[in-house]
Amino acid sequence: MLKKYILILAFSVIFFSLNGQSLPIFKSGDRVCFVGNSITQAGDFHHNISLFYATRFPEREITFFNAGISGDVTQGVINRLDQDVFIHDPHYVIIMIGMNDISRELYAKGLKSRENDLKKLKAIELYKFNLDSIIKRIMSKNMKVVLQKPSIYDQTAVLERFNNFGANDALKICADYMGELAQKYKIPFVDYWTIMSNINKQIQLSDSSATIVSPDRVHPGAPGNFVISYQFLKSAFSSSVVSSLIIKRSKKKTVKASINCEIKALSRKNGILSVQYKEKALPYPIRDDQLKALNWTDFIHDFNQQLLIIESLKTGNYQLKIDEEFIAYFTHQELEKGVNLANYFTPQMKQAIQIREKFNELWKVEANQRTIKHIEFMHLKDFEFKSDLNKTKIFLDSLHRHKYSGASYSTYLKTQFDKYVILKPSEYLFSEQIASLRKQVYQLNKPVIHHIQIIKR
Repeated sequence: MLKKYILILAFSVIFFSLNGQSLPIFKSGDRVCFVGNSITQAGDFHHNISLFYATRFPEREITFFNAGISGDVTQGVINRLDQDVFIHDPHYVIIMIGMNDISRELYAKGLKSRENDLKKLKAIELYKFNLDSIIKRIMSKNMKVVLQKPSIYDQTAVLERFNNFGANDALKICADYMGELAQKYKIPFVDYWTIMSNINKQIQLSDSSATIVSPDRVHPGAPGNFVISYQFLKSAFSSSVVSSLIIKRSKKKTVKASINCEIKALSRKNGILSVQYKEKALPYPIRDDQLKALNWTDFIHDFNQQLLIIESLKTGNYQLKIDEEFIAYFTHQELEKGVNLANYFTPQMKQAIQIREKFNELWKVEANQRTIKHIEFMHLKDFEFKSDLNKTKIFLDSLHRHKYSGASYSTYLKTQFDKYVILKPSEYLFSEQIASLRKQVYQLNKPVIHHIQIIKR
């Protein structure tokens, strides 16, 4: 019931998103830059999108850039556009910002005064002014803008974390304003706030401590990030099959009926049906920690259909082998109805997992890059001696001791400061490593010919 409700909700959200400008479907050669705060810097949602494109469209070499900075606000984005976004010469700049602009601390329990209310209003007005300015600057460079309505602050879950109640309502104001700007500038947007808010509402009906984000009320975990990436893809594609291998009595009819694959050979001999074929895409390799999101989306139906359909089989049970590997047993009814190979550990899925693992190597290096950028843009922008790591370390240690030692994120920040000093000397090497790993991804992701055998038991 929950899944059915969410699907209806997702459709309505997508309809209104596409009522303005539809989200782009990236093509080979596109350079895509995701801009935002810590949710973007962590990158899980746009990493999912990168992996989807690499497996679904192996012929398209698309370059994705992470321009997220933990703790950032719209003014910070303005300040770093030249050095952190335009430097990549992107075709698309995809923005999600607002979580920090609303100054969540203003919504802490007990802070009720006219002065505090004015601060809340000023924070939102500044956000609106800055976001408008960001869009105009990007468009002046002839780059295309995509807006992402921000993810939620969970102010309804019963959690140990203190609750800045009202922060999510402020984010709704930010999300609505994004919609206004999308209409004003005729640019596409995708709405995360609505679908996440409604999923949260539904899962909390049976468990008041459930949340689509994480215990800190802010950052989506793996399932939440999967929902975000699903909503992004759904706002660009109505659906997208991996392939459909529809085996009929003749090769000619099989070629005509099948989708997104090339039939190389088909034979029936000694009770064995054999097909050699080459798909034009690979299944999406969903991680174990993302599985919960399949209860909240229809990702399998919409984006991970790798169908095998065999018509006119004799009654009985059949063994499926791919490249001599046993996959599963099926009845003739199951094969005639169609089985989704994306649900099985096939050679194609193994290849997709290899691609994901190579991306993981790339994303680890990317994380090092973003740690450097985070510290420089947020904590060293006015420091004159960045080229001297000894002086930089002394400065960062002093900054932490005098400004951040009592903060809730003190330990995290101290770790980031220390990592910066270690990582900075390798900054240029990281760029070379990322370029090399990206090249390896696009070597690994090319589909190959597979041999399917259907053997009657």
